[in-house]
Amino acid sequence: MKYGEIEVSFECEVKLEGIKITEIDIKNLNEVVYLLASILSKFLPKGAIVRILSVGGISVVRRLLRSLQGDSAGVDIQFEIVLKEQCDSATCDNSAEMSKTLYQDVTSNLKAKVESGELTTSIQEAADSSGIPALANASVNASSLQVDAATVTVTKAPETPLKPNSAPTHVGAAGATLAFAVALSTILLSWP
Repeated sequence: MKYGEIEVSFECEVKLEGIKITEIDIKNLNEVVYLLASILSKFLPKGAIVRILSVGGISVVRRLLRSLQGDSAGVDIQFEIVLKEQCDSATCDNSAEMSKTLYQDVTSNLKAKVESGELTTSIQEAADSSGIPALANASVNASSLQVDAATVTVTKAPETPLKPNSAPTHVGAAGATLAFAVALSTILLSWP
C-alpha cells in the first residue's frame, strides 16, 4: 500500500541584536546565509528544510541586493521552514490533525530554543569557528520570534489501476455462484 504525504510550510522571523546590517560584508552574505540555515536546521526534525529569505532586508532568495532595513539597530532574519511527513493512509484522512501537531511541535521547540538563548549561543559559536566576526557577538532577541500561519499541502498516493488483461486474484461470491450455475446447467442439459 502506498501512503500519502503532507507538507507543512511557514515563515518565521527573528531579530539579531548587537549588530547592524552595515557590519555584514555583502561579499560574505552567502556564508552568513549558510551559517544561519545550518544552525536553524539543527533545531528542526530530520528532513526539514530551512530557506533563509532575507537578512537585514536583503533578499537572499532571488539575490536582489536591495536593503530595506537601512542602518537600524539589529538585523531581521526571515526564513521559511518546510516539513514533510508520511500519512497513515493513501488518502491522508488525518492530515489536519497531523499538520497541526507537526506545526505546534516545531514552533514550540523553536520558541524554546530562542527563549533559552540556545539559538544565540549556537550562532555565536558557529560564527567564531567559521570566521564570520559580524555574527560573533550577535544575539537573538527572545521576544522577536514571529511565526506565520502554516500552509499545508496534502499529496494523496496514486491509485494503482489493474493491469490490462489481468484477472482478479480472487473469485467473489457472485463469481462462485455464476460458475456453479453454469456447471449445473451444463449437467442438466447433457442429462439423457
